[in-house]
Amino acid sequence: MSKDRPTIGVTFFLHPPEKSTSIWNNGAMQNCVFLLDLLRASPTVGKVYAINAGHDCEPSDGLMLKGLGIEFVRIADVIDELDILIEAGGQISADKAARVRANGGRAIAYRFGNSFVIDMERILFKGAPGSIFNGTVFDEVWTNGQHMVTNADYWETVHRCPVRCLPHIWDSTFIDKAIGEMAEGIEFGYKPGAVAKRISVFEPNINVVKFCGVPLALIEQAHRRCSNRIEHVWITNAMHIKEHQTFTHFVGSLDIQKAKKVSFEGRFNTPWWLATKTDVVVSHQWECGLNYAYYDALYGGYPLLHNSDLLPDGVGYRYNGFQAIEGGRLLASVLMSHDSTHDQYVKRANAFLATVKATAPVNVEAHEKAIAEVFG
Repeated sequence: MSKDRPTIGVTFFLHPPEKSTSIWNNGAMQNCVFLLDLLRASPTVGKVYAINAGHDCEPSDGLMLKGLGIEFVRIADVIDELDILIEAGGQISADKAARVRANGGRAIAYRFGNSFVIDMERILFKGAPGSIFNGTVFDEVWTNGQHMVTNADYWETVHRCPVRCLPHIWDSTFIDKAIGEMAEGIEFGYKPGAVAKRISVFEPNINVVKFCGVPLALIEQAHRRCSNRIEHVWITNAMHIKEHQTFTHFVGSLDIQKAKKVSFEGRFNTPWWLATKTDVVVSHQWECGLNYAYYDALYGGYPLLHNSDLLPDGVGYRYNGFQAIEGGRLLASVLMSHDSTHDQYVKRANAFLATVKATAPVNVEAHEKAIAEVFG
């Protein structure tokens, strides 16, 4: 083993075909692919393995991994080569991490999700158990800025090791593939000109971190100011909540529902939905302000309303916190005036996306620094 150009293993979790999901509702899989690309772009890193810590199967077509040069291996076949084992998409056992560390290597937990909120909801609402704490000893936890407030102390307490904040990384890999597979006549990208706009909301609605309630209230506020500027509102990822009595009473109180301008849909290929159903994206998050759906919308030049203080000023349109009334005023303004400044909006969006590209030198260097210091 050589720590000058360490050999690294990144874990993925493959599901059998009958349980596999689309890449568009699997941000962890996207993050693993981008991390793999970043590490392979580094001149200071040696071989990088994609380790399947899940089921013994090939990745499903919905994950769009074909043609990306990813060959999966099992951890038992490479464990004694590893200088660094990164638990990313698939959980590793305590004995595997201990073996790497006994050989002079390091074990890293790369956390992409909001573990504290997920664990809290499992406990409080009697959800299915699922713990990330299995006794594995890690040398560091790596994560991104959107999880530092809610999770950093939680992870450091339980894992008994430092938590390091690294850049959030993205690439247009999957969205470019999706665009290339679109049927003839479907064009991806915002097109100025329509007086009444179609609005889409992509919150997954599976926990309190990203729920469509604030976007609905915000859009309602805009509708009361300029109803003629809203053609239709699409709330995706909502089939499992649309019949809940509290939700139906909330929605039933809104003018957009009375005007029959809102629909509740399932999960879809994000680029296709943007290309066929969307002019404006409205979003909301609670301490989870970095989101691939934001980047996909920005990549297409779509006006994005968000409440993330982790995006630079001028990238999308920001409202504060849970302030749906303020957000409604902002949305009304966007509906009436965005098209006149669209070209400048796209320039700002593209400049930002260049900074989160996985292989951008600044992001590669940040991870190189982390690798060097974990051996320090």
